[in-house]
Amino acid sequence: MDSTLDGKVVLVKGRHRYEFRYQQGSELAALDAFVALAGNNQSDFDWFDAAVLSYQISKNFSQSDELAGQDDDYPQSQEDVWP
Repeated sequence: MDSTLDGKVVLVKGRHRYEFRYQQGSELAALDAFVALAGNNQSDFDWFDAAVLSYQISKNFSQSDELAGQDDDYPQSQEDVWP
């Protein structure tokens, strides 16, 4: 397993298990993969499935931002915005 693949989303649908691993910062490439798979008429993966996994990625993305701390440009408190 590649240690640089630190993001993962999983969808179990019937007898299929869709597992996508991606590097942090490559979330848009993962979303592109969902779109390609949902657009494939021979796939059981549909647009709802793409939406579910997109939501999972957005949750992972926001959690990784919280773990990494806030950006220096981001206000640390309400007083930084409204003195």
